[in-house]
Amino acid sequence: MAVLKKANSFAQVKQASNADIAAERTALSILVASYDAIVGSTAQVLAGIATNATVQGAIDAVPNEGRILVLAGTYTENLTINKTVTIEGKGHGSKLNGTTTFQSGADYCLVQGMRFSDTVTFNLGADANFFGNSWLAPTKTVVDGGVANSVTYIQE
Repeated sequence: MAVLKKANSFAQVKQASNADIAAERTALSILVASYDAIVGSTAQVLAGIATNATVQGAIDAVPNEGRILVLAGTYTENLTINKTVTIEGKGHGSKLNGTTTFQSGADYCLVQGMRFSDTVTFNLGADANFFGNSWLAPTKTVVDGGVANSVTYIQE
């Protein structure tokens, strides 16, 4: 954002405010262009900040190898992933209340910066997936439902 100096008139304040708004819109456009989908609240979708109000809706909408950004918020839903996707959250602030299941075809997925409150399962055929900088509720587990699915899980 622009640094404001002491304004001598309302017109100067308005001009600086318009410049700030334009800069924020440009930054938002660059962010949106970096992802195939952005998940946020219904209000954020209506404001044009996010493209989807649910993580599952974003997964369904993006192409194979699509990138999804999950804005801070609590998303109460069960996820089924059946293709290669990258899901990037905003750390502890991006919380999923529900199970997450990686099915056959969900290979080479990257999940980072998400907080999971329920079990994460990798079924047979979901191979070579990476969880980084994500958090799982202490009483829940990552389940390898296949044969050596090669899941890498790093919790910080």
